[in-house]
Amino acid sequence: MRAEKFRAWLTQGTTPRLYLAILAIIVAVVAVRYQQLVSLEEQEAHDRAVAELARVGDSLLPTLVALDPAQRESAARVLQATPTRFGPAVQSLLWQVPGQAPLQWTAPPLAMQAPAWFADLLDIAPPAQRFGQAFADGRTGVLTVTADPGILVDRVWKTVVVQARISALNIFTILFLLTLILRANARMLRRLTEATDRFRQGHLDTRMDIKGALESRAVAHTFNDMAGKVQSLVHSLRETQQLQSEQLHFTRQLIDALPLPVFVREADGTFIDANRAWQRLFQNGDPGLPGQGMFPGLTAPHLLSPAQSRELAMSQDNEVLVQPPGQLARTMAYYEATFTSMNGSVAGTVGTLVDITERKRAEQALRNEKDRAQVTLASIGDGVITTDLAGCIETINEAAQLMTGYTAEQAVGELLDDVFRLYEQPASQAATRATGDAAVGTPNRPAVQEVLLHRSGERYAIAYTASAIRQGSGRASGCVLVFRDVTEASHLRHQISWHARHDALTGLLNRASLAERLTHALFVTGRSPTLLAVCMLDLDHFQAINATHGHRVGDRLLKEVAQRLNAFATGSNAAARLGGDEFVLLLNHQVDVPAIEEHVRQLMQQLAEPYAIDDRVLHTTASIGVAVFPQADVNPDTLLRQADQAMCQAKRSGRNRMHLFDVQLDHAVQTQHSQQTRVAQGLQAGEMGLCYQP
Repeated sequence: MRAEKFRAWLTQGTTPRLYLAILAIIVAVVAVRYQQLVSLEEQEAHDRAVAELARVGDSLLPTLVALDPAQRESAARVLQATPTRFGPAVQSLLWQVPGQAPLQWTAPPLAMQAPAWFADLLDIAPPAQRFGQAFADGRTGVLTVTADPGILVDRVWKTVVVQARISALNIFTILFLLTLILRANARMLRRLTEATDRFRQGHLDTRMDIKGALESRAVAHTFNDMAGKVQSLVHSLRETQQLQSEQLHFTRQLIDALPLPVFVREADGTFIDANRAWQRLFQNGDPGLPGQGMFPGLTAPHLLSPAQSRELAMSQDNEVLVQPPGQLARTMAYYEATFTSMNGSVAGTVGTLVDITERKRAEQALRNEKDRAQVTLASIGDGVITTDLAGCIETINEAAQLMTGYTAEQAVGELLDDVFRLYEQPASQAATRATGDAAVGTPNRPAVQEVLLHRSGERYAIAYTASAIRQGSGRASGCVLVFRDVTEASHLRHQISWHARHDALTGLLNRASLAERLTHALFVTGRSPTLLAVCMLDLDHFQAINATHGHRVGDRLLKEVAQRLNAFATGSNAAARLGGDEFVLLLNHQVDVPAIEEHVRQLMQQLAEPYAIDDRVLHTTASIGVAVFPQADVNPDTLLRQADQAMCQAKRSGRNRMHLFDVQLDHAVQTQHSQQTRVAQGLQAGEMGLCYQP
């Protein structure tokens, strides 16, 4: 009986089988874990015992050596006082002096807290250590200290007990949760089985209560939808059969006028007549005589025999495959009905075949097209929502469900603005404009950039379009919205813009951004009484650091320098990297030149502090050139050139220095350089010649 219940439990799905697999995994993991735990605890207990023995030996040995070897009673008292000083960890002590009988002290056995089987399982040997020290007369005393293995076993046992309680609680929690899942799965299967059995018994109004977990609700929705469709189909077939019964008399009167193949058969199964459509279908020119069993040469399908045609006509699947002579096989629906005589008694049967070949092909094509459309909508990455003219949602694909946070069951029938929530303009306005376009050939509107509000509160940058759904007459019947998530593309554009304006290694401004900031700073400073300082920095001996420690350490050093510069450049100041180990610092709103020099000295002190990179401590300094604005006829390039010249002068002066650019000296250098250049050009052009040489 228990074996049958166990097999039935296993046939309830994958979850019960996973229960056994998880249980086996838990057992295996616990076994391996506790094997490792016992090994580690045993080693740790042994190490602690060895350390304790070392402490005992280091403490007792000097005391014993200090005693006179002949005073054995004093040595014995020292050994016996061991438990008082060091606790019960020591099992025995052995003091050996050459030429004398050894002294031994053994502690009384202590009762172990751990069970005997656990001690047998560990099988810990008593740890022992020997300590030796020479006497004044040259002899060497040896002290042997042995630990009590029972205490080691108790320590391991306590740790195992604590871990076992924690593991038991974890395993109980896991098994309890798995049991709850299994019980919920069993309840769902039982409800589904009961509803299916009632439906099979003919109770077509059977429905499942929509309650329980998400899976149970989904199963209930699916079953109720299927039951409703089957019930509707059965009612439709019953209504059709009733209409056929009501039209039996009229069908017999109009049999010859019908374009459908129709035959008439008496109540005993004898064929009476067939219309022209029947004869053309089966190429039977002679209808035969009344009372004949069948028409001469009639190639009627086997299912249209009197014994089977009634069952065929009454069945839901009343389709037959007809193979007319010399023609392709055609799918036809067979119908038959009895007709009555004047006194109301059943006189015979009227049967007809309806060619549904084209309809079946059209239905199959429509199903294929619908399947393709559903698969396409489900597989594309764009969200698609269709609405009616009132703005209520009719369909929503999976991508749209993910981006809006609403399932199809929750969204269908709701207003578009309640599901497709935009941050700025409601989507219903775009849908109204799309359906309001009078021309059928109106070009699609460009995609609108918007922010979509997810049901959870998250926001997605999207691009969406709205187009009208039109009937064959051109009249709008609804609207379709197609949208896609462009959050990643927007983020990528932001990243590209950021990288275009910042240095990739340090994150500081690059040369282009520095030019913009410097131009703006010149404009602001020119209209204020303050000064602007352009500081050009170059790290001293940076190439040597790269050659000694490698480029990776050099890059790390550049990042650390950039962080200190960025922290120093507060407020309206700005820091940038030109390349290599060259940096630029803009100091805005400076009162005077001494204030600028004080700021630069503070910066040099901060940059000269040690840099901790990995396991290294690096030291570096900076040579700084400063150009001050305002000056006459100066532009950003000129200020940078002046700061660079001042920086080069600081390096030539011994590095780790600051040099302020001198405008008058620069003019003198430029004048001298221009004169030298003009003389060189004159010599090359032959404008000068030797006229007199004394």
